[in-house]
Amino acid sequence: MDDFALGDFTVADYALLEDGRSVDDCVFAPEFTSSDYVRVTQLYCDGVGMQYKDYIQSERNLEFDICNMWCSKPVSVLQDYCDAIKIYIFWPLLFPRQHSSIISRLHPCVEASNNASEISLKKLQHLELMEDIVDLAKKVVNDPFFIGGLLRIGYKIENQGELMKMKGNEEFSRERFDIAIIYYTRAIEYRPENHLLYGNRALCFLRTGQF
Repeated sequence: MDDFALGDFTVADYALLEDGRSVDDCVFAPEFTSSDYVRVTQLYCDGVGMQYKDYIQSERNLEFDICNMWCSKPVSVLQDYCDAIKIYIFWPLLFPRQHSSIISRLHPCVEASNNASEISLKKLQHLELMEDIVDLAKKVVNDPFFIGGLLRIGYKIENQGELMKMKGNEEFSRERFDIAIIYYTRAIEYRPENHLLYGNRALCFLRTGQF
């Protein structure tokens, strides 16, 4: 069946489309012939087909634009996006009690506000289809390579917390309690489940009279 344009309609066709009865009427108007109904049906089918083709074409254009947008980015930039996406999706699931301020320190593309972690739209201007992230997560959640990368991020966080604790201990041994409080606080942000850090910091508060 050939495609139609607006010019394919005749005055008679418009009259048929405007005066045609609905399916519920069930009784053909006597002034219409069977060929008239065939013509109306053909026009309707052609119209639906054209709308579908337009929709498909728009979808193809959208896919092309997205592909072109991402493929034109440097590998280093794409890696930054991937790291931010991993942290944004999986951090709240793995560490639900973790204070959100820690996330903003893990990656420059992530900001913390109002006790909730959000990807900064200003820094991620081209990340327009957030719902696709969930689909991506479903595909790679059982991927050993992906899980290994996520664990490496976790190890870095753990090591950073241990480093802050060691610096806090050093400052405590030198009786520089104010500085030790700073390091213990940073260590708690990385390792909030470590109760010893809270005890060490509380002792520093006692030594400095901050209680």
